[in-house]
Amino acid sequence: MVMGEGADGSITFQPIRFTAKDLDGRQSVSRDYLIVEKDTCGPTCKADTTVHRARVTIADADDGRLAATVTYDGTATAPVFRNTVTPLTTLPFTGGRPDDPMPAAYAMLAAGLLAAGAMIRNRRRHGTRRR
Repeated sequence: MVMGEGADGSITFQPIRFTAKDLDGRQSVSRDYLIVEKDTCGPTCKADTTVHRARVTIADADDGRLAATVTYDGTATAPVFRNTVTPLTTLPFTGGRPDDPMPAAYAMLAAGLLAAGAMIRNRRRHGTRRR
């Protein structure tokens, strides 16, 4: 049986109906269910692969009703799955296109400005002016 997960991480199972026939003349009967997490983590997450066992014990309550108790891996504490998240080791490419002409245009503009500045400085230093 596949169950969904709530936004808070809780899991709700569909109810299972037991009747006196399930006891088959005995005072109590136990049923075991395995709980596993479906791996939907993604590439940066490793899902917890632990298999937990839920044991449901149904007993005759001696008043015409059945009583059910649940243990998880032998305790009353519900299991918790712990996934491991690994941060990205390489940064995604966020720049422009590799064939973008703008960096070359900016470099040529900067070279032109440097050349013009050097020419002006040289003329001022040597006193030559264009007429």
